[in-house]
Amino acid sequence: MTVNLNLIPPYINGNFHPSNKTERLFSVYNPANPSDILATASWSKELVDPVLQGMKTAQKKFRTTSLDERLGYIKKLIGFLKENAEEIKSNMMLELARSRVAVEEEWALCEKLFFAIPEFCKQALSVKRDEEGWEWQYAPLGLVLVSSNIALPVYTLLCSVLPSLAAGNAVCMRPSSHCLLSGSLLASGFHQASFPPGVVQIVYGDFEVFRRLVLSHQFDTILYTGGEESLEQIRRDTSTQQNARLVLCGGEIGRASCRERVSSPV
Repeated sequence: MTVNLNLIPPYINGNFHPSNKTERLFSVYNPANPSDILATASWSKELVDPVLQGMKTAQKKFRTTSLDERLGYIKKLIGFLKENAEEIKSNMMLELARSRVAVEEEWALCEKLFFAIPEFCKQALSVKRDEEGWEWQYAPLGLVLVSSNIALPVYTLLCSVLPSLAAGNAVCMRPSSHCLLSGSLLASGFHQASFPPGVVQIVYGDFEVFRRLVLSHQFDTILYTGGEESLEQIRRDTSTQQNARLVLCGGEIGRASCRERVSSPV
């Protein structure tokens, strides 16, 4: 029996943050040998406050940076992900017992995203002018909470997180609890890209960990991909929260759905 005693630490306020207190442990096992622990991560409710306070402080400054500066961070991240593509794909195959073909298909989606995101964000977030000479542009929402699923664990995170960062938001993401290895490599990428501390936070855990963050009622936008029961729970958890924007994507056999709720005028 091979046991990995090294915990994957959450990434909080620009540092890999070892937990002094552990409330829960989450492990990923080798599908080919269930006694082999590939990775373990921990969670403690004491992480909630530093995550939120760090995001609030960082976002106030980050929103004032230029679009070019924010895209510069994203380009550094993309460079890291491309350089480490083979390791990321190997981890994706290992932790979920996915075939090379399936992983290559997901990575092809990531490559398309890498190519499109800079120009897309420049067009979407640039100053607009109408025929009467009025100028306007989109403003960041604030704090964004993102979760991925196990179907496309890396792609679903990146396609939500990268535009959010380009727009000047601070983002907390929770990789799937089955994808600790690939999630930890993403954390390394954000660290290497030198995003300002607190702009990107990464925690690990299951749906109840995600709910603990949702129930803080501090996030302006919540993006979640998962089962219908989970979607309904998030709706209930945020039913009394003012100005909360939800983007909830769920799937059923043969059908996929995406629902958005905006509880205040845009």
